[in-house]
Amino acid sequence: TALLPVWAQKDMGRWSVFGGGGYAVNPGSGNRDYWTGGVAVTRQVRKSVLVGAEADRQGADTVGGRASTRLGVGGIVDLKGPLRLLASGGPTFTDGGGSGFHTFVALGLDF
Repeated sequence: TALLPVWAQKDMGRWSVFGGGGYAVNPGSGNRDYWTGGVAVTRQVRKSVLVGAEADRQGADTVGGRASTRLGVGGIVDLKGPLRLLASGGPTFTDGGGSGFHTFVALGLDF
């Protein structure tokens, strides 16, 4: 899959608003290209802690598939040295019914 994005960001002191979207080229049997986009708001609450909320929407990525909307809250904590811990989670809503929960946890390296 290749995403052709357009993104923007505005910082206002400790607050940041960013987002955008793009068109995803999704080759392969049974797949389809789709639009995706989202927006997030973050706040630096301490020197080493950033918290935020996000909403994003993705079109169906397979033939007969359904679009979905995700909401999430998360944060980034600076660890020792160049390491950061990133985490996010929240509900996912699928068009035509159905919902679930998504989570994301990662260890980041700043260089």
